[in-house]
Amino acid sequence: MSAATGKSVKLLLADDNPLIRDLVLKALEPVCEVVLAADGADALLKVIDEPPDVILCDFKMPALDGRQLFEKLRGRQSTRHIPFLFMASRADIEERLRPLVDGVEDFIIKPFLVKDLVRVTKKVVDRLHLEKLQSMASRPA
Repeated sequence: MSAATGKSVKLLLADDNPLIRDLVLKALEPVCEVVLAADGADALLKVIDEPPDVILCDFKMPALDGRQLFEKLRGRQSTRHIPFLFMASRADIEERLRPLVDGVEDFIIKPFLVKDLVRVTKKVVDRLHLEKLQSMASRPA
């Protein structure tokens, strides 16, 4: 599958660190459409206004952290199906995020290599793209 085919998939990237946002944006632009959110509250508003296909979210953010965002979105019928990828330290994943396994696609351990983040994210993006193609093909003309 070429990288351009994933452009039908929209990913919301929520991270309070502008350097991480920029790094991840540049790495994922060839793979999918990326919408940026500066924190959890910004992400929540963007998801409600225009739901993405997948969310890549930092765990530790001011005001509304990644876990709170996840729980708020899982509590809404219109957003509970959106796949989630978390970026967090190994300790945060083991202590705080593992109980959330239901509904979380994967955990990306910080610090991460960009190629590893892209590989994990691309697996989800490719799957969502295939699901979109299948649903379009199964619709009557």
